[in-house]
Amino acid sequence: MSLCRVATTTLDYVVEQIGRCDFLKMDCEGDELAILEHATEATVRKIGYIAMEYHKNLPLIETILKRHGFHMRVEGGGMGIYMHPAAISEGLCLAWCMRATNQTLWG
Repeated sequence: MSLCRVATTTLDYVVEQIGRCDFLKMDCEGDELAILEHATEATVRKIGYIAMEYHKNLPLIETILKRHGFHMRVEGGGMGIYMHPAAISEGLCLAWCMRATNQTLWG
């Protein structure tokens, strides 16, 4: 296996550069928890909605998002999860999150 260096950034930096993020789509191959754990409260408060693919750690991800005022949509038999049948066998799931103040939009 060969290694290479890859430039990375933080969610804090990205949101600081744009000022606000109305919709964040996260697809980070299992690092969702690390990204959310290292984001400051000020950064997460500037995000309106989140759609994320996650591979593991849903209870911890949910705890972090709830702490920042998000609710996760309940579908497919689990809190905040819509599981596409093809994805279940691969351990891949999707979470849809929004602020408590926007909850009426889900009807």
